[in-house]
Amino acid sequence: LPLLPRLLPAPSAAAPPAAPHAPLFASVERALAAGKKVVEEERGADEGDGEMRVEQMEEEDSGGHGREEVVSEATAQDLLAAVLQALEAMLAAMGPLLSPFTPRILACTCLTPLLLCCSSPSVLQHAHAVRLLLIEKLPMRLLLDPLVSSWPTATAAGPAPSAALLHMLARAASHMDRAAASTFHARIFDFLLLRTFDVRRAPPFPASTNSSSNQRLPGGTHLVTAPDVEGAAVGAMVGVVMKTSESVFKPMFVRVLEWAASEYAADGDPISPAGRVERHLTLFGLVNVLSDKLRSVFVPYFQYLFDIAIRHLVGPSDAAKGGMKKKRRKSAGVAAAAEDSIAQWQLRYLVMCALHKCFTYDSNAAFLDATRFQALLEPLTSQIDREPPAGVASIVSALSASEVPIAASRPSETHMKLDPYIAASIPSISDVDDELVTCLGEMTIAGGSDILWKQLNHQVLMCTRSERVRSRQLSLRVINEIVDRVREEYVVLLPESIPFLAELLEDPDPAVAEGAKSLVKKLEELSGEELTQYF
Repeated sequence: LPLLPRLLPAPSAAAPPAAPHAPLFASVERALAAGKKVVEEERGADEGDGEMRVEQMEEEDSGGHGREEVVSEATAQDLLAAVLQALEAMLAAMGPLLSPFTPRILACTCLTPLLLCCSSPSVLQHAHAVRLLLIEKLPMRLLLDPLVSSWPTATAAGPAPSAALLHMLARAASHMDRAAASTFHARIFDFLLLRTFDVRRAPPFPASTNSSSNQRLPGGTHLVTAPDVEGAAVGAMVGVVMKTSESVFKPMFVRVLEWAASEYAADGDPISPAGRVERHLTLFGLVNVLSDKLRSVFVPYFQYLFDIAIRHLVGPSDAAKGGMKKKRRKSAGVAAAAEDSIAQWQLRYLVMCALHKCFTYDSNAAFLDATRFQALLEPLTSQIDREPPAGVASIVSALSASEVPIAASRPSETHMKLDPYIAASIPSISDVDDELVTCLGEMTIAGGSDILWKQLNHQVLMCTRSERVRSRQLSLRVINEIVDRVREEYVVLLPESIPFLAELLEDPDPAVAEGAKSLVKKLEELSGEELTQYF
């Protein structure tokens, strides 16, 4: 605070301007810029140099002399916090009167990586408060244009400012009243779909920001990347959707489907097969968030996703061999695994997550009838015997070793918040296995018929004869899940299951044999009789 008068311009003897708050804002802006410059230069100095010199700042004061100060980074951060607090007070008092300065306020508090990733809690707190006050004090008609027009500046500054800008838009959308939503939902939707949803396929960020420390959350625990920006865009889209009616949402969702299926980008360039996979990653990331928010209301929209989901579960290689005999399908699955990419692995995981939520919220089997159950049966159960792509384990391990989970790096609501986004990270093998087990368990309950259960149980039992240990272990987990879901009703499926369990008890892998022994014990408790007499 003692430095603040020195950084602010001296009062001028000229006549005051028409808007009396303009010079006040200019003074605050000047002080903020000076403080940022100090911190930036301090970060660029040699390590261990505790103090640095700020470049001479020529100010038009009464003496007309320039000043040169020795300022530490900690002092500069205190100055930044004080100036942001002053800006916070101005917004709280004046509100819409400061709307002409909205682009400049955004440039200071949202589009500057230094403030988003600063190590000072006080700076983070006041910058976050300024962003919140912009949303609370300015109506959407005054805020939307600056937010949309700032997108090129945000992308030029890197992923962190881009994600922060979209988080502001998401919060502003959630604060809209019905009249504002009716007026602005179409423009917000167009901006998100046409300009932000393709950040995964075609990242608009400079290469220099890919590993910059200014793109990390405080403490350097998480590097903000394109999938995080996509998650912020999805959050903004969901914020708009929650303010619209179903009659408005349906055509919006159909447009998203058309966007995901398009073979050409907005600029007319063709999209490669890998690019289409990345667009479908965005689509199913959105679908998973919408399923969590809308629950049973969103279940009917899976009719538009049904064929897409099956296509991605089967994979291009298996689809081409769809007419093969069953005895040859296993080798086809091995060939497909060899051709899988990490993106396709991640996409199948998102598809299973989406179907799991569909089954969970599908009351009275309104969506999952017998026809759809049978259509999904083989594509889902084939995932038990599907090998992960080469290198997925090492990639996930490397990412886990280099970063702390996002939730652990978020101590408070004082800075840019990164909500957990399902499509932001590559799932591990155990993540995919856990999701498959849960998905098939929910599918069992949603099917609601022992006729359908028998078909599912048979497909899973056939996977217990796989040559791969992981597939046999996963099959046992799925059978355990089915037993836990249907309980005593599984007894009708025992006659078919017993021969397979007898084989598993003699499995050469100790873990498989032990798992089969535990399953037999559970079934004996449910049936009330000793099953080993049938082996």
